[in-house]
Amino acid sequence: MDKLNIYELYHHPIREYVIMEKSLDIYAYLLGPFWFCYKRMWTIGVGVLVASFIIISFIKGNLVVQMMLCAAVFLLCGFNFDFLYQRHLRNHGYKYIKMYSAPSLDQAVLDFNREFQQYSTECLNESELRKCPYCAETIKMDAIYCKHCQQSLIGR
Repeated sequence: MDKLNIYELYHHPIREYVIMEKSLDIYAYLLGPFWFCYKRMWTIGVGVLVASFIIISFIKGNLVVQMMLCAAVFLLCGFNFDFLYQRHLRNHGYKYIKMYSAPSLDQAVLDFNREFQQYSTECLNESELRKCPYCAETIKMDAIYCKHCQQSLIGR
């Protein structure tokens, strides 16, 4: 039997869905502040980089101690990444939707898509839907932008 990973689904009313794996993120440990910047958490990423440079500048001469302290800062980034990323998503308008257990991210996405399709077809009649002229995805009749390609539909 495959090991099941835990994934959390977040949704933004204008932007896309985000599926976050709930596990130790090796990239957060290895890349530290650069991983925060990659995830668009600029304040934390730049703050940790500045803190690392301050540590290096105050401890002169002993390279081993400097490197160990910087490694400790990077490890703290990794330990707190899940919590900080969840807070970042909520602060930027994302809403927690559901938690999934799946053997892989691909399977979690498939489960989410299957469930989302069932939900959208149950809740909406065909008369309330239309196709986006840009990406051909199904959207609501009175939508003013496409939730899939983010194109404005005003005047169309």
